Amino acid sequence: PGTTFSPSRIGIQEELGDEEENFRKSPIIAYTLSSICNGNSYNKTKNKFAKDRFASDIVENTYKSLGCPIGEEKPSEEAMGKAKKYLQGIKVKN
Repeated sequence: PGTTFSPSRIGIQEELGDEEENFRKSPIIAYTLSSICNGNSYNKTKNKFAKDRFASDIVENTYKSLGCPIGEEKPSEEAMGKAKKYLQGIKVKN
């Protein structure tokens, strides 16, 4: 609780090793879930990470895993509810 993620801080630290890939993924996934909760389309969220292919892939996988449309369409209420459930206790700064 009280943790704040921001895409502007992602990538500030030097590259993590392969064994620490989950640490690299975690803030991107949290940000993506928050974006889904806010009803943002896949394209809007993906644009935050336009220059980072690794992050873009994670955004796409997260949207797909929750059954969200890929494109300009907004996530369904059901997908937004699932995202909120995953984010319980985490505060994400957009």
